[in-house]
Amino acid sequence: MSEKSEVERAINSLGELRLIGFQVKDNDIIAEVETYKKPVFCPSCTTAAEPKDRRTSTIRDLPLGDKSLILLWKKRVWSCPNPDCPEITWTESADFVTSRHSLTNRAKINLMKDADQKGVSISKLAQKWKVSWSTAMTAIREARELTRTSQENVKEMR
Repeated sequence: MSEKSEVERAINSLGELRLIGFQVKDNDIIAEVETYKKPVFCPSCTTAAEPKDRRTSTIRDLPLGDKSLILLWKKRVWSCPNPDCPEITWTESADFVTSRHSLTNRAKINLMKDADQKGVSISKLAQKWKVSWSTAMTAIREARELTRTSQENVKEMR
């Protein structure tokens, strides 16, 4: 499978993104991505939103082979055209990553498994993922909570 196909597959598996382009730099694959275009409405007054700007967020995802996958997410900034609405602008969000975080949710679960099942130290995980110790520890705590909550939901469904 070609490198481009692998990158596209990884991006598509997140479900909300499309690949704009990518480059390989050292041991990193840096992929520019954006969400699929869809109608967006103001969260306060439900008026159709207008695009205002873009902001780039850097998010680490699961590695592809021996290379780190870094997403440069070109987030849209939206504005409400309704002059009576208190909501002026907001930045899009997506389910694959928690707002204001630098690791995808599946990367957090991978960190948790390495720490809990393989006994890898938080320091080594932080170094591997090129994040701070506190970011790695927070990610592991969040993944534990996500896992616990999803297990409880499965039990309730039975």
